[in-house]
Amino acid sequence: MRKLTKFASAVVVCLFSAILLVACGGTKIESAYIKTGTMATTILKGETLDTSKAIAVVTYSDDKTKEVPNSELTFGTIDTSTTGTKNLEVTYGDFKFYVQIKVVASEADVNTITSFSSDLLTDFAANSSAKENKQEEFFQLNKTHLVGDDNALDFRINAKGINADGELVEDLTKVRTTIKIEEISGSTSNPVYTELTGSNLSAKVDYIDTEMSTIDFSNNAINKQFRITVSAVNYDPTMFDEQNPASFTAVVKVVDGYNVYNAQQLSVMDNGNRDNSWTSLKEQWGLTGINPKAVVLQSSIKITDNDIPASHFYTQEEVNGLSPEIKNKTNQPIVGSMKDGDTEIYYRLVANGESFNFYGNYFDIDVAEVSRSVIDSDKNGVKVAEGKDASYITTHIPLMRIYGGKYENTKLTQVNLYVGENTNGEVNLVDTYFIGNGERSANPLASGGMILLKTAGVNFEANNTIHKNFFIGYYAEYGYNLDTTGVTDQQQIKNIKNDGNPDKNNEYRFIDCKGYNAYNTLYYLWGASNVYMENNEMIGAGGPAIIADHVTSVNDFKKQTGEGGFPTNLNIVNSKIESWVNGYEPWFATYTGASAQFLNLATANAIYDKMGYGFVKSIDGAPGYMNIIIVHKWGIKKFNEDKAMTRGTTNIFDSVKDYNAYIKTGKLADGSTTYYGYNKSMSYAGDSYAYESNAVKAFLQYAQGGALVGFEASTSGHIAIPTGETAAMPLGNKITDGKQLNIYMANGFGAVVDLFKK
Repeated sequence: MRKLTKFASAVVVCLFSAILLVACGGTKIESAYIKTGTMATTILKGETLDTSKAIAVVTYSDDKTKEVPNSELTFGTIDTSTTGTKNLEVTYGDFKFYVQIKVVASEADVNTITSFSSDLLTDFAANSSAKENKQEEFFQLNKTHLVGDDNALDFRINAKGINADGELVEDLTKVRTTIKIEEISGSTSNPVYTELTGSNLSAKVDYIDTEMSTIDFSNNAINKQFRITVSAVNYDPTMFDEQNPASFTAVVKVVDGYNVYNAQQLSVMDNGNRDNSWTSLKEQWGLTGINPKAVVLQSSIKITDNDIPASHFYTQEEVNGLSPEIKNKTNQPIVGSMKDGDTEIYYRLVANGESFNFYGNYFDIDVAEVSRSVIDSDKNGVKVAEGKDASYITTHIPLMRIYGGKYENTKLTQVNLYVGENTNGEVNLVDTYFIGNGERSANPLASGGMILLKTAGVNFEANNTIHKNFFIGYYAEYGYNLDTTGVTDQQQIKNIKNDGNPDKNNEYRFIDCKGYNAYNTLYYLWGASNVYMENNEMIGAGGPAIIADHVTSVNDFKKQTGEGGFPTNLNIVNSKIESWVNGYEPWFATYTGASAQFLNLATANAIYDKMGYGFVKSIDGAPGYMNIIIVHKWGIKKFNEDKAMTRGTTNIFDSVKDYNAYIKTGKLADGSTTYYGYNKSMSYAGDSYAYESNAVKAFLQYAQGGALVGFEASTSGHIAIPTGETAAMPLGNKITDGKQLNIYMANGFGAVVDLFKK
């Protein structure tokens, strides 16, 4: 019995060994490992290793395998208080094996990177390159990427990796990297790259975050260029090669500005904070007190109602307070609609000697989803329901308003534009694509879209921008400085009161800009003294491509004669301008008498037709279309009112050479004198103009076609001066081979239309 027991014990031992070794008869464990995904092999410093789901895979000498659950395994301990590779002892019966556990400092080190790039650089490259649709393509491409110094540059990494459980993780926010920064010197053709290290690095960079791939440049880096190389550390070498490295490189130039990545941060451009509308939102977003000299876009931004102060939208309580008469103006929901009026979304004031720059870096500002107005400040409304006539409104609210400012008791306030105050502040809007919510459309709701930008009393330049689908694109106002300080000659003082001080008048410049599909007009010029457009493309508006108003000053606000006030003066150089309209578009219906005026204007085409010219044609089988380049009008007069003698000028040049030659010599670059330009040879009497000849009021009595259009719709009547003549000539006696036709209209307004040979 004892022997049996001993034998049985041996069997039990053998069986137990069989359990341990899989089989009796000499089979033994050759190796073991922890099954992938059942236990993390990379953990954060200080973290406790979780072995509760671990499964061991055991291989025996006969090549058989067995999965062993956590309950049959014994785990040793490792020190996770320090980083590094640790050996974890695992025991299964008498067999011991070891598992390497990597203890890392941050979650940025946990994943093995399989894909690594920068969305910032990818988007920048795509936006700044050539496009199949040329209307989506900037005139100037592949400019240097600009970076602000006020806050960090975030490369917006796009990374994927395999985590500790062997699973693919997308949209990683932290990746361990090395970041190399080199300052660029030398010439464009022979650049020199000097790596920044030690004190040279700390002098130009405030901090580097190698987990988030962000860099905060110091103000010592402003106006300097750098090459930055960001490389992933923990990457799978099988997933990358020379054509697809685990790194990316950027060349940037640092400017004094704030990097903007979302709609919330865009609010930092507002320093006017009218009615304290931005206060609570900026507090909520942690942006209080940030007033940068420049905004630098680092991402395309879609703005919604939630990104705008709630005070811009009607509440139910406010609608309840409206009169029934006003509410009945529209059948659209008023609650939640945009309030119209003399307000704006972003308000920027720029004082004397100050500057503000908006660097778009080829990114978009998109307000297409922002709620539109359905009642304007004149309480006209939109109706589109079946069975009701369509109605239209005229909106006044811009996305951005940038005005001249002045300090009063240390508070920055707007200059008094109406008395001819302005500043010599500088504003530049560069490399930005704006998408609006007021497209050219027969849909009355589009009349409730926003204006892109209003600027006044400050020197402004838009350079290499695109805008589309706004109620109005750029809106330039005033710009006259009536300051007579230091002017002693009484005659000059009188001149200044009418035309401003030319040395101090503001200039509005639009260089390499594109504009499309505006409900109203692409450019609205309201008493702007000096407007210059070069290499622009303006196509598609509900009315004229450009509207230029002559507006009154405070000194003669009640005058209706057109004398004095603030006329608009415009020079257009090497630009494509097209707005083909037939007088039935919603814009014409919005303004009393506009449609009738332009339908009458079209009848004059018959006169030109006899001479082989025309300014009216059919489009897609529909007749009566004119390309109305610009309309000069008297600001407070309607189209059906008479005796509004409009002042203003438009000069159109084929090239910059012609423009530069003409303003210096009065001749074009080839010495030609066959073109008429605006001529200010007139006398003054008292504080207003006294013109040298009587007003010409007959409808289309004088007109001229010329490659260079001179336009002065004044009481002098010198509206249409034929080539080589010194006095106005009746229409039909002479036609040049020009490209435009300047027409003086019976109501005192002026129109410049496209003139073509048939």
